[in-house]
Amino acid sequence: RLLDLDADPEAVDDLLRADERLAPLVDKAPGRRVPRTVDADEFAVRAVLGQQVSTAAARTLAARLVTA
Repeated sequence: RLLDLDADPEAVDDLLRADERLAPLVDKAPGRRVPRTVDADEFAVRAVLGQQVSTAAARTLAARLVTA
């Protein structure tokens, strides 16, 4: 479930291509998966940190947050 390995990527792509706004994105990167996480709150914090600074800095800040 975490890696979404039981999904049928072709069926997902077909469904998403039905939306005219999503079709070009699906065609550009078919079969793309959305990463999952065990902890949604942690994922949200990491996403926000990753938007604000570099990946390396986000890792450092996340480690400091966990330590605190």
